[in-house]
Amino acid sequence: MIALLFALGAACFALSLPITGTHFGAKLRQAAGVSFVLALVPSLVVGLFLPSGATPTGDAPTNALPVGAQLVHGLSCFGALVLLSLGAY
Repeated sequence: MIALLFALGAACFALSLPITGTHFGAKLRQAAGVSFVLALVPSLVVGLFLPSGATPTGDAPTNALPVGAQLVHGLSCFGALVLLSLGAY
């Protein structure tokens, strides 16, 4: 699913390049942006807010944080991302 969303985003963006000045070109760029965001958000949310499970070897991680600390770290990373994006805008 993620690969399809990336492919859709790349195709929409590439198709919008020759017609950048038109309303349809703007809609294609919006569709490309939405598909890129939809491809990235699930893994970002899972990585930030859900606690990591066991390591691939099956052992418990030695440096595991409590769930509350992981949530605080995830929210702070998300807040930093929001501030950086606002600063870039």
